[in-house]
Amino acid sequence: MESKISVPDATALWLDESVLAGPKEAFIIEREFAHMHPRPDSSLHLHLPLELAVYAISGGWA
Repeated sequence: MESKISVPDATALWLDESVLAGPKEAFIIEREFAHMHPRPDSSLHLHLPLELAVYAISGGWA
């Protein structure tokens, strides 16, 4: 599925409507929680709770 907020042709990861959504701040927009930019960039934008973001950064993943 194409991202509703990123550059053209970015691929989005969406939480299905059949699943409880959780907190609004867990999403970039609507139910989109991540997207990958097309080549040559190929970067990934992902929303994480603050505690997990700190963990990802300290582990060298972000």
